[in-house]
Amino acid sequence: MAKSMRSKREKRLRAIRREIVEPYYDKKEAAKLAAQEAALAAPKLQVSVPSTTTMEVSTSSINNNPMGIISLVYRNFNKLKLILHSAIIS
Repeated sequence: MAKSMRSKREKRLRAIRREIVEPYYDKKEAAKLAAQEAALAAPKLQVSVPSTTTMEVSTSSINNNPMGIISLVYRNFNKLKLILHSAIIS
């Protein structure tokens, strides 16, 4: 008999907790939806493009140095990483 009473009391307490916590989650969901709508309604930000392209090829450095292509690709890859990293941060 005591186990049945304890189960009913625990069930009732769970229901009360659920009722107390439910408005909090409703407010949180409403705030999240409002933030999403505001973000979608905001004007789009323009991405700044560097004045020089990252993949410029210098033919003289390639012709004079047999390893020129490898060093050129490596330099351009590092430039691209820096540009992407700065775009992600800002």
